[in-house]
Amino acid sequence: MVNDRAWIYCKINSEDDLNDLEGQKELLTAFAEYEGYRVAGLSQNISSVDVLDENGVSTLVQIIGDEMIDTVFVTDSFRLGVSIDEIYEVLTQLNNIGVQVISMNDGVLDTTQNTMDKIEKAMNI
Repeated sequence: MVNDRAWIYCKINSEDDLNDLEGQKELLTAFAEYEGYRVAGLSQNISSVDVLDENGVSTLVQIIGDEMIDTVFVTDSFRLGVSIDEIYEVLTQLNNIGVQVISMNDGVLDTTQNTMDKIEKAMNI
């Protein structure tokens, strides 16, 4: 893992949450480094909408593919989308290029039925 390259992805819903954005950066960077990853970069998004752009192509996925990233770190699955379908789409795109997603709160995120059921259950609480 020491040579694995990590990407930090932070997201908040509005500029009112800028302190949370800084907190996410610090926590995720420390978490990735603690887990033995080398942080290659980070993206941040201030939006209440999903990660996917209007063409359905994730800018996040493009960046990560270009940077040859092994793992993306997020605080929780909800940073990847506002619906289960959006989260599934982002995870699918990342998994298709060989990128693992690790959430501080949810562990390894993938597109297995078990993981998606857990995310959907958490969304309905």
